[in-house]
Amino acid sequence: MRGGVLLHTDTNLHNLLVGGGRAWLVDWAMPAAGPAWVDVAYTTVRLMEADCPPVEALAWAEQFPSWTGADPRAVEAFVAGMCQLWERQAGARNAQPGNARFTVLAVAA
Repeated sequence: MRGGVLLHTDTNLHNLLVGGGRAWLVDWAMPAAGPAWVDVAYTTVRLMEADCPPVEALAWAEQFPSWTGADPRAVEAFVAGMCQLWERQAGARNAQPGNARFTVLAVAA
């Protein structure tokens, strides 16, 4: 999970302002440094949460060289860590829908 890119880590509809043909990412409460593909991964999961089919969400992610060039082992480690975090926070049963979306990332990597 090494990388020197400034990451937002919380892309969601409440943190995006869109207008005048532009978009702004706001509410930088959880910034981090890491590989650029991490924000692409988070946003891909958010697209799936908004009922975007996984194949379409992954097709969106494919436009980013950081995602297509991501080390599959790093993506798998990221997914495993996120799934463990959600299970710890929400319990295994409640975490299952979100974890299923994260797992799609590992399968695609």
